[in-house]
Amino acid sequence: LGSNLDGTRVRLNDPTGRYGRVTSPDIRFTVDPDNPTVIAASGYPMCIPRTDPAVSDDPLCPQAQRPVVSPGPPVVYQTLFTMNDPTDPRVANLPPSAFTQAPMEIGDWVTFGGLLVTDAATPTTGPFPANGTAGTYVAAHTIVSNVGIYTAPGTNPAYIMTEVTLIGTGGLTVLGAGEAVIRTRFEGMTTDTGRNVHLYGIDLDPVTGDGTDRDWGQIGVDPGPPNGAVQGRWRFRPPCPTGNQVVTQKACVMNAAGVFLPVTRDMRAVVEGGWTPPAPGTSSPTAANGLIFGQFRAPIFEYIFPENVPGTPIPPNNFNTIPFLAQGGVTSSAGTIARQLNPWPDSTTPTPGCVAPTVSAGGPYQVAAGLSVQLNGSATGNTPITFAWTVSSGTLSDPSIANPVFNSVGATSPVTATLSATNACGSATASTTITVNAAPAPTLAAIPNVSVLSGANASFGISATDPNNEAVTFTVTQSGTPALVNLTVTQNTPNSATVSFTAPTLPAGQTTNSVITLTVIATNVGGSSSAPAHPTVTVRPTPDQISGVTAQYRTSKQRLDLTATSSVVSPNVILTLQPYVTAQGTTFDPTQLGSVFTNTGAGAYTLTLVGAPQPAAPPATPIVIKSNIGGVSPPTGITVRP
Repeated sequence: LGSNLDGTRVRLNDPTGRYGRVTSPDIRFTVDPDNPTVIAASGYPMCIPRTDPAVSDDPLCPQAQRPVVSPGPPVVYQTLFTMNDPTDPRVANLPPSAFTQAPMEIGDWVTFGGLLVTDAATPTTGPFPANGTAGTYVAAHTIVSNVGIYTAPGTNPAYIMTEVTLIGTGGLTVLGAGEAVIRTRFEGMTTDTGRNVHLYGIDLDPVTGDGTDRDWGQIGVDPGPPNGAVQGRWRFRPPCPTGNQVVTQKACVMNAAGVFLPVTRDMRAVVEGGWTPPAPGTSSPTAANGLIFGQFRAPIFEYIFPENVPGTPIPPNNFNTIPFLAQGGVTSSAGTIARQLNPWPDSTTPTPGCVAPTVSAGGPYQVAAGLSVQLNGSATGNTPITFAWTVSSGTLSDPSIANPVFNSVGATSPVTATLSATNACGSATASTTITVNAAPAPTLAAIPNVSVLSGANASFGISATDPNNEAVTFTVTQSGTPALVNLTVTQNTPNSATVSFTAPTLPAGQTTNSVITLTVIATNVGGSSSAPAHPTVTVRPTPDQISGVTAQYRTSKQRLDLTATSSVVSPNVILTLQPYVTAQGTTFDPTQLGSVFTNTGAGAYTLTLVGAPQPAAPPATPIVIKSNIGGVSPPTGITVRP
């Protein structure tokens, strides 16, 4: 700035004393008392001491916030450093602290912006001095000191600022159609290189002037050398790569809609995790003499309007698509809410004031029972608009959006669906119907019959196909005695399951099978059931043990004498001699002579065959006896006697 005699004189236009002494020749162009506009180049809030530091240190702008490199004279101060980590107990309460502004020092290089005023009693009225400098000064609303001050990554408070705010009034929807949309960008600096920056447009309620943040996207922060260029710089330059979900210093992520329409008067840059909207009736946390940290709200500086293709008619500027001009909502410092711009700068004036929603619920809709259908609600009117769906039965994926998915499970047809749309100007509702049609029944796949031993565990699979690919569930019931134990159906996939059970233990001495009939039905989520299937479970008695087998052959009488014992004592147990190999090497079937043993009681059995050929002699073991309930004797040899 040079000498105070011949250089440019700069004084803060600070009516509340946020960054220095209280002074303001014109309250229309002041410093921002909430977002830091007297800052380091990194965005850290700076100040001008209110007292001579050599006499009395300013506690709101202490010298300890600027570490000394050399005591001089002249004193040399650090111009690039990081504030102490507020989470580190060793230095949390020691300067330099992120909770306090840092002072500008002699030797700092600054840039400034403001209003030229005079030293006269009426500083904003002329005539101004002819020499241009004597008796005039700049009442600054913005001062940037060429100092790089940063905060510990990931800690609060952290600070952020915007440098470039430029947006196309056609958003990103007219690429290649005459608007330089690739110039839409937002750039700035932050003191925190450890967290991403989240950007929001601020929609204004035209009646109340209240603002609502609308998500615009995210961008990473340059970490500085050796992995970056300028520490703390962020540059959000849409469009972001399609499908990109990774935020880096060069790769951004846009909001879900991928557009920034309608354009807003103000935007907000937020250090993620450094600021959240305050709850109703509360205020945002502050630091550095009352500044809101972690966010920076400012008007957008430049708007790009549609450009004509050379040789074609000049398109009008689309002011009617800019809500804060067409409907109003900007609030002055005195609390006055601006309405529609007047006179309107176009041949057609948009509907002034607040426009309540006009809503459509779409439809009518049809859906098969158990399936889903997307609802196509919409509304026009002043934004933002909130939606609320209700349905008489069934469920919705999200009743607070315009196009939720209706699930017909449990619904009773016809379903009445009502959509309410609300904005600051009023509410509107519209209703439609959803017809829930009966779902076609599923078809069971063939189920084989099952045979299992008494008391054993068993299982088998069942499956079904559905015409609408709906999920199905299975029910299995049984009839017959004795009953299966622990009959369980376990769903495996949306259309298959496993049936498991334990066979009943048959009474001792039972020699016949027990047959249990099952009924299997598949039911889809729409409530339609298949034709029943009736597989059977045959429960077989536990095989007996055949022991005590003796075999004697009398050659003189051509007689074969046999004895055996069954572990099951029952008159219904039948033992039968199986075909055997003879001494001549042939196979003899004893059925022709009578192969069934005589039950002599207590599990003992005998059989005498006269005229039977001699079985093969030892070491051969030709004799095998079987029971009608599954027992089989070990092969047995014979004793040969005259």
